Amino acid sequence: MHIPLKTPEGDLRQCRAISSKASLNQSLPAITSRWPAQGVISQIMDKLSVDMRKAILGLAAALGILGVAEVHAQPRPGAHEVSGAGSFFRPIGSGSGAFNVDGTYGYSLADPAIQVGFRQSFNLNHNDDSPDVWNAVTAPYMNYHFMGSESFVPYAGAFVGAVWNDDDITGTVGPQVGIKSYLTDSAFVMANYRYEWFFEEIGDVNDRQDANHAVTLGFGYQWGGARS
Repeated sequence: MHIPLKTPEGDLRQCRAISSKASLNQSLPAITSRWPAQGVISQIMDKLSVDMRKAILGLAAALGILGVAEVHAQPRPGAHEVSGAGSFFRPIGSGSGAFNVDGTYGYSLADPAIQVGFRQSFNLNHNDDSPDVWNAVTAPYMNYHFMGSESFVPYAGAFVGAVWNDDDITGTVGPQVGIKSYLTDSAFVMANYRYEWFFEEIGDVNDRQDANHAVTLGFGYQWGGARS
């Protein structure tokens, strides 16, 4: 699931699910009690929209429940890794919609904390009254994994690449952070946040350029490599 935090301009439907929001407020303490920074997380969650709260609470519940199992797995030296996520969005009664798929391939070096790879995504925006608009992103990356836990592995890194379609091409660069929670010694669920700058020339990269916040929730799998 891909969640863009910067939405396109246009009419946004006001959420009226008050009961749903109340339910989220009630469930939040039970989930965040697993974390040392419960108060800070609660304050952040209070400021988010209902849809974003649902997504984050769902991920927190999944990671929290799955993290209880005794799984001893981390990135392995020389291992290959793939991950994927996708989403479809179409407002009720609207003639427009959006489709997104996002996939990565990574390779762990001799030091398994360091991974190199690339991300490939495809985005399609549909409108009944105008031609469809699509773009793709191809972005190599490097991540560093913090290997302190047996199955719960955060990471940080950076990427640089291109956003392109049949009409134009634009550069993109930025940092990213994320976390992987291993379900088995090979399979994991993951959450990734990245900040994307877009530029025509390297010298144009600054805060005045168009930029996006993006969160991706998905699944991954690693194979090969040296097992400890």
